[in-house]
Amino acid sequence: MKQFIVFERALYTDTLDTRLYRYCLLRQFGLIKFLLSRLLYGFLHGVGAIDDAKFYDMRWRFLGAVKKPDKRIRGFWKNRKLAFRPGWCETLWISRMPAMVLKPVAEFYGAVVTANNYDAERGIFLEFSDYSELYREAVKIAKPLELIDAPGRYVASGLTMRYAVDGKLYSSQRAADNRRRLGIAAGFAILIISAAALSILELYFAPTPNIRRVMFFSYFRDIRVLGLNALPFVIIALMTYFLTNRIWKSAVITTVVTFVPSMVNYYKLILRDDPLMASDLSYFAEMRTMAARYSIVPTKAVIAAVIFIVAAVIFIGAITARRYRIRRGLSRAGGIVVVLCIALISVNLYSSDAIYDSISNYEFVSQWSDTGRYISRGFAYPFLYSFKTADLIPPDGYSEELAAKYLNNHADVDIPAEKKVNIIAVMLESFTDLSVYGKVNFSYDVYKKWHALQKESYNGRLLVNVFAAGTINTEWAFLTGNPLKDTGPRSGINSYVRYLSGQGYKTEGSHPSYKWFYNRENVNEYMGFDDYYYFENRYGLKPNAAMPIGDDELFKDIINMYEEHVTNSTEPYFNFSVTYQNHGPYDTNVKWFTREYAAQGKLTKEEYYVLNNYLWGVANTVDNIDATVKYFADRGEPVVLIFFGDHNPALGSNGGESVYASLGISFEGEAGFENYYTTPYLIYANDAAKYALEYDFVGSGGMISPCFLMNKLFDLGRMGGDSFIFAANQAMKDNPLLPQSRLGEVEEPYREFLYAAYYRRKMRIEN
Repeated sequence: MKQFIVFERALYTDTLDTRLYRYCLLRQFGLIKFLLSRLLYGFLHGVGAIDDAKFYDMRWRFLGAVKKPDKRIRGFWKNRKLAFRPGWCETLWISRMPAMVLKPVAEFYGAVVTANNYDAERGIFLEFSDYSELYREAVKIAKPLELIDAPGRYVASGLTMRYAVDGKLYSSQRAADNRRRLGIAAGFAILIISAAALSILELYFAPTPNIRRVMFFSYFRDIRVLGLNALPFVIIALMTYFLTNRIWKSAVITTVVTFVPSMVNYYKLILRDDPLMASDLSYFAEMRTMAARYSIVPTKAVIAAVIFIVAAVIFIGAITARRYRIRRGLSRAGGIVVVLCIALISVNLYSSDAIYDSISNYEFVSQWSDTGRYISRGFAYPFLYSFKTADLIPPDGYSEELAAKYLNNHADVDIPAEKKVNIIAVMLESFTDLSVYGKVNFSYDVYKKWHALQKESYNGRLLVNVFAAGTINTEWAFLTGNPLKDTGPRSGINSYVRYLSGQGYKTEGSHPSYKWFYNRENVNEYMGFDDYYYFENRYGLKPNAAMPIGDDELFKDIINMYEEHVTNSTEPYFNFSVTYQNHGPYDTNVKWFTREYAAQGKLTKEEYYVLNNYLWGVANTVDNIDATVKYFADRGEPVVLIFFGDHNPALGSNGGESVYASLGISFEGEAGFENYYTTPYLIYANDAAKYALEYDFVGSGGMISPCFLMNKLFDLGRMGGDSFIFAANQAMKDNPLLPQSRLGEVEEPYREFLYAAYYRRKMRIEN
């Protein structure tokens, strides 16, 4: 009398061929050649395109390529556990799997095996029998006492039945079914509760530390915030469960996939006051390098969260090991389809402007700040929403026909030969004039030379759309003239650089940092620059060169590049360079400055160090600007110099705002908005350029968007331009601030310009 057990449905419920293949693959990588065919046949079998015999023929075909298969199979079974230990009498195992694979484990347990014979060399079963046929063969060998099978899948035998569920045996079909249903419900409950708990934990790290507690509790006031942040976690948890059929694996994958981005966002906010956006995923190398510049110390909260998560995953693994598995592949496939449908439907939720804008949680953050708007909605939700803006979005009501027609209303005009002046533009990292606020008690007039230059230049303020970070927004707006926030070109685009190159200009520039930063190596090529220099191909080639490269070297090099050009060429010249000096963070404990630039007043010691370390760099920048202007003032060639700041600096903690707050500089209301987002610009023309352009370039240019800064030069100097430049000139006169405005609807004439800007940006340009 023997106890009959259906092996792979009751005793070993893992997918045997997959487990053994993976085991052998890790020890014989050449078996990777079978992976694609295994996946293909798995799909075909799942949709019913091939029968079981054909499916298992292929799935076991790798055995023929395994070196010393008997040794490998014995090694595989060495540390494997069965769902339960066969008990009180002799057992006979029924299996559709290859008999050669079951032989070692059967010998260990003293069991007899009735299984299919597989010809490994030919890669086929000699005869593939189903469970009923195998059972009939088994009863010829021994008289059965009872049959153990999975509930609902037993072989019709007329014997006493016991049913195996998660390693336990039940005498009643009903009890087994109830246990299975309870297990399925418990498994899904564990998944959903753990995913929701993880989403709440990560909401705790969504705000900056100074407002974490109050913002965290504010999220609970709106069920939509909780739901929209939790749903992605639940979807990932369910999808990975159906894919892996293991709750603990789902827990691990869900945690890694969600917690790592959450921590990136957390530290990015602390260090840069800039949340993690979908477009940042294209700049992983930049984020990693910038992180290396900061001292990232795990806080007590982060350490506690990591410990809690690890303990929770271990606990989940312990209580779900070998449990809560879905036996039917078709059921798992159905679950995957359902979750995919939910994910696709939820796309509308996460891309809806109406839902996003309807959430108003601004008690502790500013609604005028991009970062504040992001934080007010948590992390997962605004991050997924940011995919909507990861690529350039057309303006509302965009019409390609209207855009083309609008541009055709303006004729292209070449720059007259006598007006092809040399142009040198320098974007200054984190440069601003703190004296305009009237709140800093200066011990030394850092901006004296800058103010003197303003009196002999055309100057004003740029209304940028970033604070403390996002240099490229201002940079690309200046170079392209495009008011639409860009995610960075991936091919040739229209720009002022390309236009000037087409007018016979030599176009080049430099940035004394790495070429891959913000993908400048490719982006500047797409902009149309003839040459562009970086640390790798210029500044780093000098003896003992090391980052960071300061303004002393960069401004001298700009002059050197100009001299080299005019010595060897009669072409007009355009240079656009970007400084690196004054990039934050500014040390809170170590003095960079050798003299005091601003009195401490109400500042803490750390804030005092931050402010004076920043002003130390600015003082040097202003000296270099002054020296550069004096050099070109004496040149006989017509030269126009353009200097402007990319964004205001992050000074201190609290997202870079603490020093401003201690100084009494407000970022609230309309005036605060300008305090937060404006930087200075200055256009200087030497005497030869003034004569050529018939304009003195002295006076106030007011406040404009950075996309209009080059237009100022073209318009004041009546230099001509292509159809877009003329359109931009008109738009600038209609409303020079509208791209960054937060007031009302866009007026109709300006909407046409936005259409034209998008149309021009999306044009395919051969590089």
